[in-house]
Amino acid sequence: LPPGPKRLPLIGNIFQIPTSLEWEVYAQWGRELNSDMIYLAIGGTSLVIINSVKIANDLLDKRSSIYSDR
Repeated sequence: LPPGPKRLPLIGNIFQIPTSLEWEVYAQWGRELNSDMIYLAIGGTSLVIINSVKIANDLLDKRSSIYSDR
């Protein structure tokens, strides 16, 4: 999994999720973690935040046939 901010047991990053200007917080986390992808766990749900157009294009367009059944 990609790096992400520290999370608490069971509830994960629920208290760290931004309520406004989300893109700025995610971009800041990306700079702090030196990664264009960030992993967040919220309860039992996993989130992967993509901060790069190149990575988003590669994963979501070029490889869409691989991930379409998931």
